[in-house]
Amino acid sequence: MLILWSRFGTPLTEPLRPDGSRYLSGTEWEYEDAISGEVPILLHRRISDPQVSLRDTDYAEKRRQLELVDAFFKRFTEPGGAATGGYIQYNDMSDFKDKFRRIVESAIRQSLDAEAISSSQSLDAEITTPWQPSMLAIVDRLTRQLAEKEKEIANLRQTLILRSASQSSPPVEHRPEHDSELGHPPAAQVEVLHLDSTEVQAVARDPAVEAIAPVIPIKLIAPLTELGMPAETPGIAWGVTAVGADKSPFTGNGVVVAVLDTGIDTAHPAFTGLTIIKRDFSGEGNGDWHGHGTHFAGTVFGRPVDGTRIGVAPGVNRALIAKTIGSKGGSSDALVLALNWAIEEGAEVIVLSLRFDLVTLQRQFRELDSMSERPLEAFRANVRLFDSLFKFMRGLSATRPLVIVAAAGNESQRELNPNAMAGVCSPADSDGIISVAALSQSLNGLTISPFSNTGAQLSAPGARIVSARAGGGLTSFSGTSMAAGHVAGVAALWIEKLKAAGLQGASFLSARLLSSASRSALQPGFDPFDVGYGIVRAPQD
Repeated sequence: MLILWSRFGTPLTEPLRPDGSRYLSGTEWEYEDAISGEVPILLHRRISDPQVSLRDTDYAEKRRQLELVDAFFKRFTEPGGAATGGYIQYNDMSDFKDKFRRIVESAIRQSLDAEAISSSQSLDAEITTPWQPSMLAIVDRLTRQLAEKEKEIANLRQTLILRSASQSSPPVEHRPEHDSELGHPPAAQVEVLHLDSTEVQAVARDPAVEAIAPVIPIKLIAPLTELGMPAETPGIAWGVTAVGADKSPFTGNGVVVAVLDTGIDTAHPAFTGLTIIKRDFSGEGNGDWHGHGTHFAGTVFGRPVDGTRIGVAPGVNRALIAKTIGSKGGSSDALVLALNWAIEEGAEVIVLSLRFDLVTLQRQFRELDSMSERPLEAFRANVRLFDSLFKFMRGLSATRPLVIVAAAGNESQRELNPNAMAGVCSPADSDGIISVAALSQSLNGLTISPFSNTGAQLSAPGARIVSARAGGGLTSFSGTSMAAGHVAGVAALWIEKLKAAGLQGASFLSARLLSSASRSALQPGFDPFDVGYGIVRAPQD
């Protein structure tokens, strides 16, 4: 079975059809390639009126495209057509969904019991086709894909509501094993509701509501392809040395760090003796599907592995692991809930490497036939909501240490064009977050990594960083995630120092992190906007 959701484009110049004529489009060529495998084909065509007006400036081109579509489908209604039996017509997404569901039902019935074919003739004749039992696995897969699509659409209809926690937050649940951490309220009260436009307007008038936004997808700021293990200083990763953590008398002892990422491999030796509290916000269960979360956490607080120090703050003894990114990404409501959970659990350092996924958001709205400006509206609403959430967090941190560190993003391409730079991605660009750029080694000093987004507040080692590999051992990753891990580790060292001095407020922490940064190790000629205050530095006394 082939589900081909595509539009027709310019006729291909090559490859040519077997008879030497040109394919009408890449879509037609893909279709012909698919049916060459001799699998059952059900062709669907949307028959609602096309959006073509004589007043359109590109009317002629749209009309030509429509004629191409007509010509394509005509081939399969003529004798000898590749999809004998013609095609199934549908009006809209709802109609397609209904017809496809009945196709799946028919396929499953006939696969499980061949005699059920005669009893299933009540199904529309237009969707009855000879299925083979071997198709059951394919049907199962397609059913799951349809369910995922429905989930995406449902998410777009969810509304994320942020209220001040003081308005109606429930009491903190008593957990004896964490008595020392009781008394930490959530940053805000979060609700996720299905609301229509009228209900959204009514909620917006509630004075207790600080922000409203639709749930949108988020994704991992993925590391670059592994570049091999670099030549390290014996017994220590180069990033640990570059930030001065190897000479610091502090280790992060007594500091609580939260990592919001893809999970963690708790069995890795890098986390021996560490109290790890896990919570899954992805819906896929705990564990690290990618390996990024394990590497990320190893840079922050990993213990030595095979004689090599990889962690900036190996004395951290309590870690909160919020799995916010699953194999298919994540969502903004999961991120808000994970941040709230980390605050309730007493996190003093929160580090994340994720971004709003505008590309997926635009695709989802297109599939709903929504207006082109809607994705940007949803994006902006989430930016405002997260700004409000971080404002609440800053309020909570007036009398306790708290810093949020985020990767700036890996979208720049300076290796292709020195001016091909992207700005800090959202939500790392929110007020109250310390965004981090990545640095690479060079013969003349540290340089901005070519992939690192510009406009970050701090910079740190982010190229060929050795840390824990999910499943055991060590591996090397590059990205602003790795840089953010170094800053989070240094933040833990500063918190330990400031606590000993009786300075608890987060303002002291942010000030020390930024003011202690140095540019002396950078290669001359750097752009200040690329590196921010400079490379983060660990306290030395």
